[in-house]
Amino acid sequence: MLIRADYHFHSDYSDGEFSPAGLVQRCQRLGLEGASLTDHDGFAGSLLFLEEAAKLCSPNIKAVLGMELSASYGGSEIHILGYGFDKDCPDILKFCREVAAERLERADYMALKLSGFGFTVDRSRLDDAKGTVGRAHVARAVTNADDSYAIMREYLCEGGSCHPGLYKTEAARAVETVRRAGGIAVLAHPSRIRCGAAALLPALAEAGLGGIEYFYPGQDTAFWKTVDPFVEKYGLLRTGGSDMHCREPEHSFLSECICV
Repeated sequence: MLIRADYHFHSDYSDGEFSPAGLVQRCQRLGLEGASLTDHDGFAGSLLFLEEAAKLCSPNIKAVLGMELSASYGGSEIHILGYGFDKDCPDILKFCREVAAERLERADYMALKLSGFGFTVDRSRLDDAKGTVGRAHVARAVTNADDSYAIMREYLCEGGSCHPGLYKTEAARAVETVRRAGGIAVLAHPSRIRCGAAALLPALAEAGLGGIEYFYPGQDTAFWKTVDPFVEKYGLLRTGGSDMHCREPEHSFLSECICV
């Protein structure tokens, strides 16, 4: 079943600019039937999104608890979207604690590396972050540069001179963590994976992968043909999302409904 939905966007509880409440209003304006706030490695913002959606939109929009888990596979950074998991599951809570600590280490590394290029990072801004700390927080905390986006592009993105490298968690463990918590694990933005989605889909399917982010900016018929055989073989859901972080043109996508 195809519905008007967006199952991948971010709030100011990770590296987005909008509040969870503001995002509910945005979804409402777009007339979405389904939505999931998927902040990086934490779900405090998603819980607030669910509360606000229940107050303002129910029963017009089906809001699903979500999170984007950071991991790696074969030298590539991998993101796994988790939906409808038990927020009190010890495995999920352990994962969030571990990656939150890792993210602070990565932030310290980026700040130190940036200082070597003459930039000053205000550590208090990182300490004041609502949720998980990431590259965007470090870029915004640079006090002697006007354009945080330029800092991100030139220094902190993958391959940049101040990028901290891959996350320690293997992608299969991220999938298994979501599954043990009773949720659905979905491979995020597969066309952006350096090693290619086809290289890891069999292993992730064995770990319990439930879906693939089929509808995503820049993914077209040519890309879909490369993953369709795996989607059919492993019975994966086709999901979709904008991956929206900031004030850009509003997105909405037709996506297969995730029933959780």
